Amino acid sequence: MRSIAPHSSRLIWRPRTATCGMYSQQGAVIRFRYFIEGTNWDEMLLRRVKWFDKLCIGCIIFSVLYFIPVLVVSILR
Repeated sequence: MRSIAPHSSRLIWRPRTATCGMYSQQGAVIRFRYFIEGTNWDEMLLRRVKWFDKLCIGCIIFSVLYFIPVLVVSILR
């Protein structure tokens, strides 16, 4: 991907091209495939089930506490 980007304020009228180093989609698919096939991600996930459960319960409690004022105001109207 190429884009025109000025390098300083006095060179704004003489833009230069800059390349953006992004990962290609094919490279991302290959890395993801290696991650799925070459690592034991499912065993790591199963070892951390209690931690994920606590995280989810914490998110639910936080969202309930966050939306209580909105619900109270809407009920009292």
